[in-house]
Amino acid sequence: MFRLTQEEFRNLKLACDHKGARNISEFTRAEILDSLRPVDSPEASPMLESLRREIAQLQEMMVEVLRKLEETRRDNNAPEF
Repeated sequence: MFRLTQEEFRNLKLACDHKGARNISEFTRAEILDSLRPVDSPEASPMLESLRREIAQLQEMMVEVLRKLEETRRDNNAPEF
């Protein structure tokens, strides 16, 4: 048992809603059990693959942002960054 600030409690409730948990106890239990699962377990593989895909998407987005910044710089004859 532990105490939470009002802000921590609000954040916990938001996380519960985001994960679709019916209540804080269900959410807390699931999160604790997930944290005990070894990283190389079969259940962890989909999570890791999802993270890999998201990181790859972020990298692609960054490349696109840098390309657009470079185009804007060239179009405005601005110095390189």
